[in-house]
Amino acid sequence: TNSPNPFSTSTSIHFASEENANYSLEIFDMTGSRVSSQKIGFYPTGNHQFTFSRKGLNQGVYIYKLINSAGKTGKGRFVIAD
Repeated sequence: TNSPNPFSTSTSIHFASEENANYSLEIFDMTGSRVSSQKIGFYPTGNHQFTFSRKGLNQGVYIYKLINSAGKTGKGRFVIAD
């Protein structure tokens, strides 16, 4: 999950890591095109959060995919509003 949602500059993405792993984040627009991809780092087992900044993304609805180095994924949606 993420909060706040909608947001204008940044949002916190919350997730639970079931294993020690490196994580990356992919962002997709509503047409399914990947518009951003970034490594977010290593997280041990437990609950975590990190801040995502919109970094040039236009206002709109986006889908995000959080992927760990074991191939497990989590998905969510956020809205960027100016």
